[in-house]
This record gives sequence, structure tokens and C-alpha cells, in this order.
Amino acid sequence: MDFGSLVLALSFAAPAVLYGLAALAVPILIHLLFKARKQTVVFSWIHFIRESVVRKSSRLRFQELLLLLLRLAALALIVLAFARPYVKAGPDTPASGPSDLVILLDDSFSMGAADGGRTRFAAAVEKADNEIKQLSRGDRVGILKTTPPFELLGFSDDLAAARGLLRELKPSFASAPYPPALRRAVGLLSESSASRRELVFLSDFQRSSWPGSWAAVADFPANATLRVAPVGAGIVDNLCVVDVTPLTRLQREDDHVRVGVRVANFSLQPFPDLRVEIMADGASIAGKRIDLAPGDIREILFEVPAPPAEQVGQARLHANDVLPIDNVRPFRLTPTTPLRVLCVEDEIADVPYFQSTHFLRTALNPVTERGGRHRSFDARVLSVRELHADELTAVDALVLANVSGVTESQAQDITRFVRSGGGLLVFCGDRTEPALYDVRLYRKGVGPLPARIAGSAGRARGEPPWTLRRPDTSHPVLAAFSGLEAEFARPEFQRIATVTETAEEASTLLFFDDGAPALAIRPFGKGHSALVLTSADTTWTDLPKRAEVYVPLMHQLLRYVAGAEQTQEQASYHPGDALRLPAEAPDTGALKLVGAEGEPRVLSTEEVEDGATLPVALPGVYALTNAEGKPLRRYTVNLDPEESDLTPVVPEERNRLERRGAEQREEIAAAERSLASPATGDRRLWRSALILALVLMLCEVWLAGRLGG
Repeated sequence: MDFGSLVLALSFAAPAVLYGLAALAVPILIHLLFKARKQTVVFSWIHFIRESVVRKSSRLRFQELLLLLLRLAALALIVLAFARPYVKAGPDTPASGPSDLVILLDDSFSMGAADGGRTRFAAAVEKADNEIKQLSRGDRVGILKTTPPFELLGFSDDLAAARGLLRELKPSFASAPYPPALRRAVGLLSESSASRRELVFLSDFQRSSWPGSWAAVADFPANATLRVAPVGAGIVDNLCVVDVTPLTRLQREDDHVRVGVRVANFSLQPFPDLRVEIMADGASIAGKRIDLAPGDIREILFEVPAPPAEQVGQARLHANDVLPIDNVRPFRLTPTTPLRVLCVEDEIADVPYFQSTHFLRTALNPVTERGGRHRSFDARVLSVRELHADELTAVDALVLANVSGVTESQAQDITRFVRSGGGLLVFCGDRTEPALYDVRLYRKGVGPLPARIAGSAGRARGEPPWTLRRPDTSHPVLAAFSGLEAEFARPEFQRIATVTETAEEASTLLFFDDGAPALAIRPFGKGHSALVLTSADTTWTDLPKRAEVYVPLMHQLLRYVAGAEQTQEQASYHPGDALRLPAEAPDTGALKLVGAEGEPRVLSTEEVEDGATLPVALPGVYALTNAEGKPLRRYTVNLDPEESDLTPVVPEERNRLERRGAEQREEIAAAERSLASPATGDRRLWRSALILALVLMLCEVWLAGRLGG
């Protein structure tokens, strides 16, 4: 670098100290004010010495001027040293070289929230643009976003193109956990060989997206910097529709269905008199007004007409908040076909109350049947002598209640029925013959029965009955009892069946209080089976009279063994998810996906044959159609409600992330804080200035001594 370029690139970390250069006027004033005054002395022979005095006074004036300049220069160098001079980094500065900047931009849909008249995303884009403006010729920038695919621009020195790319960006409709994007940004920064590297993270820093962010920067480069730049106004008023659940199994006699709509208030103030409504075919079919307290999540139940065919509805929350896009949530209303249940008993009693499956059939259809009623279960009863293969082809689930045993032929039919996808539910009782079940249905674990029945046990008079342990509600059969686990302690059992071993794939869902199995299940081929180690009626237990447990447990258990839970299509997807095509799709070359993304997507044969999963980016309703345009399946794609909670992480947590990025570069950070300069040549300049000032001061002392002599 030549002298002119060095002067142009020179900067000062403490420029205010330069005002001290005004002190240079003091020696000059002293020099001018305290000059030796002329005195006229008359004596003879003056002309002999006049010429000698003139020569000597000229030499003295030159030496005094040189002494003044040395003092001024020493003082100026001391002032400059305290001003911390450094050479500003630039494209022509070989000491620092070009820098690389990585911008990580949060583009999750929460960034569309409007704070102060503009969106958070617009504020983040403006900050990112200002970061690029500060770069110099030869510097490079990379741009990433927090939703996959993360990378928008690898390192590029075309800063104008990078700024143009930023102006074209819009927030997505997906949610964005930070750790994956942070790891990708750290990886990109690690690929840089520049002497200066920096990562700038622009986000509203939502609390829901924060967990695990610290580990994402564990491998942060040692000579790089990380800076967080928050946008947004902190906690703001936002409400959303969290979920819509069609409760089809609770349909009533007047062909109406209950729909549960959950709404949330993610703010610190109440919202009174809010209207929530259900829309179908563009028209409102139900509506209610509610009050939402701060932080409240409420479920509102609606009764809407049961559609004759699949119908797409929409739950809408009328509210004035910062993010209106999450106030609407589409859902599907699908008419349910009743599950066909065949209940088999040893003998059918003439009085229904004394039939072994009377309580079970009543639980499956608790309201007295009347014409036109849509039922969730279609149950009928049959004696074991009438059970044959033709009966099994017309049902979804088979119930054996207190049946002594089945013939070998019936056992083979039942095995084929379950293996091909049917459900089997077995209740024990005083007629049950363990040996027959062992030989024909358990078969050393290769038959459909989950466990080997050994016999039965009872409580003597005066002994306390068995009760059930608190269940684990993580399984689909027991999921409906989450928060109601204490209800299982109420039923009492005077007699139970015992088992000696269980099949390899079997699992036990319920236990008696002494640890004995109470309910075992297993998958078998395409179907499932369950073994209840008590009676279906009240001969052994009062469980059938405990409607709060018995009714939902029987509903869930029969749905499980019949495969209803497994065959249901995923209720809703989120933007960025991949829709699953049905395995039974017809002529695949003619299938189209029509939905929120505009032009229909024609699916190739290879896509469907490979079990295609088609990613979608926009929320809304998508329809898979055949060549004639007939819908084969509909999908609802909804926003992730966790992203609707705009509560930010506390500033201390954000600072912790920034400190994590600075742990390995404390020396660089300390230099930046003290010198406010990224240059590497600053220390040499101020030290050199002090050394030169010391040399000049020594020269001044030597010259002053000569003059004094």
C-alpha cells in the first residue's frame, strides 16, 4: 500500500482524543511571547563585533525553531497514539483481506405479524439489506432462511444481486425450529477461508422455536463472530384456531354431528365477545360467541348437519389481531360407516339382560334405536353353533364372550379372518375352557390369541376385590382417558382369568392391582386381537356398570382391533409436509393434485407406484382427482398452531446464544470492544507513534542541552 492509500485508509478508534492537538498552540505561543527582547548597548568599536553577532543570532534562531518543532512533533505523536490509529480494512488492504458474511433470515409465518404498520419480515429484510450495504468490494455474502431448503444464496461477491434477492423474498407458511437452520449456517461459515467471518441471525426469536439452539453452534469457527438481530415488538395480541375435530362417533338421531373447535388467546389481554363460526360451501352453518381470557385455550362444541358425502368445512375466528392468517382452519367432514360387529355367545338367553354381550351391545349403541339414526357400530348377536366362514366375511370385528371354545374348523376360519385384516375381541367367563383356546387359538403363540389362558381365580368372602392399576394413556386405545386415569380405580373384580405366557408381539395395556394382566393385545397379520381377562357382563365384575370407563373403552378397543384407527387418513398436514397418495390409487398416469398452489400437478405413473409423497407449501384444501376430475381423496393443510404463539424468548436467552458463538474467540471480541475496530494493524500504529514520540523527546533534550551549553 502506498502512502496516499495508507492515509486514506487511516482511521481512529478514539477520534475524540484528536481534540488534544489543540495543545500544540501552547508551545508556539510560549515561543512567540517569550522571545529575547532587543537591548541597545552603546560602546566603542561596535563595528568589530557586528558581523560576528549577526552570524551567531541566525544560528540560534534556527536551533530554537528546530527545538520547537521537535516538541510539537512529540506532543502530536502522543495525542495520536491515544487516539488509537488503525488502517481501515478494505479491498486494497492485504493485512485484513476480504470478509465473508452469512445472513440467516427467519421466514416462518410468524414473521408475517404486523408490528407498527409493517411486518416483522419486512423489518428483517431491511436490516439484512443494511448489513450488505456495509460490505466492501471483494467481500462475499451468503443468505439462508430458517425453513427447508435452507440455502438461498451461497457465498457470492455480487452484492447487488444479493440485495435484489432479499427484496423478492416473502415469509413462508411453515414453522421454523431454529437448530437445523443454525447448523446449516454454521456449516456454510466454516467453509469460508476469509480472515473475517460473521453470522448475523435475524428473527423474532419465538420461544416455541428456540429449544436446542445452543447445541447448534457448538462447532462455531474460532475466528468468526455471531450476532443476533431481533425484530418485532415482543408479546403482541394474537389469537388462532388451534384445531378442529369432527366427533363423528357421537352422532345423534337427528343426523347432526358434533364438531369441536379449539381457539387460543396468545396475548396478555382478554378478548370478549368473539364470534367463532363453522363454514361449509361458503356459507355459515353454525356460530357462537365466546370470551377468551389471556393465555386461554378453549374448545367450543358445534352441532352441524351430517353431510351425505365428504364435505370440506372451515372454522373461522373473527378477531382483530396481528396475524389474521391463522384465524381460519379448514377441515374435512367424512360420513362414517358403522363398524360391523358380530357378538358370539355360547347360548343366547331369551331375556336380553342375561345375554353375555347385552352390556357390550348397549355400550356400542347407547341410545335406543329409531329409524334414520346414524350409528357408529352395527352389532348383532349369534350363538357359537351358528358361527361359520360366511358370517365372518360380512363383519369388521368378532367378539367371543364367555364362549367355552370353538371347533377346529371355526378356529381356522377365525385365524384367516384376523390375518386378512379383521379384529378379534375375546372375553373370559365361567364357561371358558382354557385348553380349547390354548390348542385352537393360541397355538404356542402362532395363533391369533394374545396370551395363553391358564384358568381363573376368585376372591374369598371378606377379601377385597381386584382393581385396576393407573393406565398408561400413550396407546391409542387408552388415549381418550388422558387426564381421567383415576376413573380406572373404581371398577371392582370378584373373579379374573389368569395367563401363563403371552405371544412375542403381544403387549399388556391394563393390569390388575396385583400386577396380573387385565387386557392384552397383539397384531396378527393385517388384523389385531385383544384378550380381556374378565367377563363382558356383570358375573365377574361391575365394570359394565361403570359407563364412564366401560363405554369409551369398548368403543376404542373395537375400533383398534377392527383397524379403524390404523386405516384413517392423516387428519391434517402442515405446509412443508408431504401428502401421501393412497396405495390403492387407480390408473396413476391420470391422477392430478388440485389445490391451493394454483396449477394442477399431474402425477406420473412412477410417482404413485413408488408410493409418492408430494410436498406442499401453502395451507388450504387439496384434492386428488382422476382423469374425469372426480375427487378420490381430499387433504387439509393447516398452519402449525405452535408458530402462532408469538411470545419471544427472553433477551438473556438470546444473549446466551450470542455468547456461545463468542466463547472460542474472546480475544477477538475483546479487541473489538476496546478498539471498535476489526483491523489487525492498529496496535503497531499506536505503539509506533509512542516510540517515535520518545525518540523525538530524547532529541529535544539533547538539543536543549547543546543550546544551554
